[in-house]
Amino acid sequence: MSDKGHTYNIGFIGSFAGNLGGQVSGDVTATSTQDMAHELQKVAALVAQLRTYQGQIGLGARQQAEVGRHIDALDEEMQGGKPKPGVIKGLLKSIKTATEGAVGNLVASGVTSAISNINL
Repeated sequence: MSDKGHTYNIGFIGSFAGNLGGQVSGDVTATSTQDMAHELQKVAALVAQLRTYQGQIGLGARQQAEVGRHIDALDEEMQGGKPKPGVIKGLLKSIKTATEGAVGNLVASGVTSAISNINL
């Protein structure tokens, strides 16, 4: 009896639970690969946009200074030899939380939307 393996190539799954392919017998190996370079490009583009439009987000002076510090830290992390996804995610979350306070501001809405579309 010959055993035929199946390969499933899936671009991106944020999370997955369940059985892929029916009955499983023998060893099962699962790997997850994200296109990290693509996600980091999205982060770099967002940093550039944040620098350009930071003053138009509609935040108070204190919140704007806080977002500025997070942008600086994010930029520094991106410029390092090997950016750490956990650090980047944390900084993006902090920026998103701060900008969510600017309800009704189109720039702030764009920032929160762009952050939601980054999958690290």
